Parts: sequence; structure tokens; C-alpha cells
Amino acid sequence: MPGKRLVAIKNFDEELYRLIKTCAALENRAIASVIEEAVRSWLASRRDYDEILAWVRLEREYQKNLDAFR
Repeated sequence: MPGKRLVAIKNFDEELYRLIKTCAALENRAIASVIEEAVRSWLASRRDYDEILAWVRLEREYQKNLDAFR
């Protein structure tokens, strides 16, 4: 299971938040799961998604190796 992080979003549209909150409640889901689903869908729709994903994985491995080296 990937790590979780507390994220605050500044200037988020209040009406949109209410809509998300209501839909999530009707589906018995957490707001975070709805937003994660939307962001995953948005990322997957990008033409350069595979390249970005590869860079993120490389950065993660680099950080693990650096931590092990220290």
C-alpha cells in the first residue's frame, strides 16, 4: 500500500467541494478516494504519463539508494 500524506488545497472551489463531499457520501466513500480517482484519471490521460512515471520511480530509487549509502 502506498504511503499517505496530508494535503491541504488552497483556494479550492467551495461549491465543487460540496459536490464532491455529497457524491462521496452517497457512494459511502471518503473524499480523498474520489479526488485520488480523479487525479489518477487525469494523469493517465496525459500523453507523457509513462515518461513522468518513469522519472518519479527513478527519483524514488535514487532516494532509497542515497539513504542506504548514508
